[in-house]
Amino acid sequence: MLFVDLDNLKLINDTQGHAAGSAFLCEVAELLQRYVRKSDVLGRVGGDEFVVAGQSTEEAMRYVTQRLEEAAKERNAQPGRAYPFSFSVGHVTTKEGEAELLQDLLERADHAMYITKRHKKAASR
Repeated sequence: MLFVDLDNLKLINDTQGHAAGSAFLCEVAELLQRYVRKSDVLGRVGGDEFVVAGQSTEEAMRYVTQRLEEAAKERNAQPGRAYPFSFSVGHVTTKEGEAELLQDLLERADHAMYITKRHKKAASR
């Protein structure tokens, strides 16, 4: 499971307007649709959060996360960008042969995303 949280959506809404915030949400959704498999389930679970669920390995999750981060860098390099295209991603997998409740998997993915977000904030200081 991938857990994606948009960085600074409130700031974008407050400074650029809600139309810019909505455009950011749509842009992230389109990007996720491009980089995940058609068999994966993609959904928006909160105001600025998306989840992708499917059968994947840890290595595949890292690869998708890397591709998403590269795509964000490319978008930020585009001239005239009104706000930074930034999000934090956490990912988790279940252990082979072990069942896990969806809610527990979601909570672990959310926790992994917050670890990523904290590292990003610390690195930007």
